[in-house]
Amino acid sequence: STVWNFFGFHVKRDPDGKRVVDKTTTVCRRCHTMLNYVSGNTTNMTVHLRRHHPDAKTSGVREKQQQPSMQKALPESFRQPFTRDSKRAKEIDRAIATFIAVDMRPFSVVDNIGFREMLRVLEPRYNLPSRTYFTETAVPALYNETKAKLETAVSAAPAVALTSDGWTSRATQSFLTVTAHYIDAEWQMKSSVLQTRLIESHATNDLAKALSEAVEDWKLVRAKGTIPVTTDNAKNIVNAVTAAGATNWMLCTSTTGHNVLKRKQEPLQLGEKKLIQDVSTRWNSTHDMMERYLEQKDAVFAAMADNTVKKNMKNINSLSDDEHTLAENLVAVMKTLKTVTIMMCEASSPTASMIMPLQISILNSMAQSDDDSPTVRDVKKPIRDDLEQRYTDPAIQHYLHKCTALDPRFKSLRHLDDATQLRIFAALNTEIVLSIEEGQAAGNTTTAPSTDTEAPHSSDSPSSSPPEKKSAMKELFGELFMGQEPRTRCSTADAG
Repeated sequence: STVWNFFGFHVKRDPDGKRVVDKTTTVCRRCHTMLNYVSGNTTNMTVHLRRHHPDAKTSGVREKQQQPSMQKALPESFRQPFTRDSKRAKEIDRAIATFIAVDMRPFSVVDNIGFREMLRVLEPRYNLPSRTYFTETAVPALYNETKAKLETAVSAAPAVALTSDGWTSRATQSFLTVTAHYIDAEWQMKSSVLQTRLIESHATNDLAKALSEAVEDWKLVRAKGTIPVTTDNAKNIVNAVTAAGATNWMLCTSTTGHNVLKRKQEPLQLGEKKLIQDVSTRWNSTHDMMERYLEQKDAVFAAMADNTVKKNMKNINSLSDDEHTLAENLVAVMKTLKTVTIMMCEASSPTASMIMPLQISILNSMAQSDDDSPTVRDVKKPIRDDLEQRYTDPAIQHYLHKCTALDPRFKSLRHLDDATQLRIFAALNTEIVLSIEEGQAAGNTTTAPSTDTEAPHSSDSPSSSPPEKKSAMKELFGELFMGQEPRTRCSTADAG
């Protein structure tokens, strides 16, 4: 455009005195007025010339006279296909590889007629490579790039915990998925799937081999400490974790709570009339079924009384008043278990510190009351008896109590006696002092804390504790854990 005979880009100096061309601003060569410029759009400059420099208006005629030749050349430029090493072709290759990987599409999608036609319309100059290119080059390159970034993030974490999940596909193929959980440099919890591997079977040896390979491939071993692994209650995966050499193994608390609930479904015998289907593989489905029925029971009664229903169905049964009361009581019993499973499945926050407080909360909710009916007592007792047998190993208990003490929400350890509180705080204090001393020996100048340290106070400034995010926290724990002041003091002299 001949408008550039009257305009140029604004030139300024950076802090080092170097000339920098600002291509977002143009300057009129006649009056030095600066105008905003969007790449390819000369409207602002043309309007400026017409308003303030009428003698330059003939430039627009010359511009129009040049347009036909430019328009003729434009279609010709679209006839030339991209070369395989061109920047644009590589960008499209990567976009297709990302589409396949992120959306989990089969590689055969690049052979689909509709997919190829879409690409032809969007970019006629692009030649779609064969399926082999994506299976052997594009997607593997994207995988290696992503893996390198994840390896860097995981290696920077001082500690990593794992969860494992063995599953079977519709084609009856066995797989093991390993997920890493860690805290990044910004103190954000991250969860990343490291790998999903095809295994010969769900036998202990195959699972142990896959777990060991994950630890080795991703360089998860740390000089200090071990790798905690959380699994479900299946015996094969439990044995596999042990065979793989993991020492800090724990059952998935959500799975434990679910299994306790599942065993109590059959004795309820509440019938088949459901607004929400009771599915044996869906957690909390029994609670949700009964809760929704009780919520909508008036509508259910109205539907059952409808003539259309009566005409097509015989011997329609409904719950008695006693059965409705029983259902309400059972929903109240199961409500705590549902809240616990939902909280423990929350992937955005750590769960180890919550295990012991949650266990205490469940046990308290399962305590028998004088108002409990015989059926409610029959439900509560086995759940309480079963849960009391969980996490009884002294080493695991000690580890979980330390996790709880480090959580600002539960740091008072009100669920423990004075002697146990003192032992936990003393052990933590000793570990912290030793860690600081080791850092000083390595050249770190951090000052060690006083050896006589008071247990954490609930009266700390609000900024020291994260804000409460879920009302379920208070519902579960009430005043037992949250906001209570510790009753003990600890010192390094007490350790040991």
